[in-house]
Amino acid sequence: MKRGKQICETLKGVRIEIARANEIDYTPRECHHEGDCAGTCPACESEMRWLEGQLRLRQSVQQLFTSHTDSGHGRGP
Repeated sequence: MKRGKQICETLKGVRIEIARANEIDYTPRECHHEGDCAGTCPACESEMRWLEGQLRLRQSVQQLFTSHTDSGHGRGP
C-alpha cells in the first residue's frame, strides 16, 4: 500500500474510533481513488467536517442540558 493510502486508512480509523467513542453512527465511504494520493481528499475532508459538526452538536446539547439541570429547572418537587 502506498503512503497516501496508508495515511487515508489511518485517518479513517481515527474517525471511526472518535465516532464510536462518542456513540455517533458513522460509516465511512469507500475510497475509489486509483493510484497514490496525499492521504486526504475532498471526500475525507467532508467526512471530517461532518464528524466535527456532530461533536459540536453533542457538546452544545450537553451544555444546554447541564446548564438547565444546574439551574434547578426540570426537577421534580
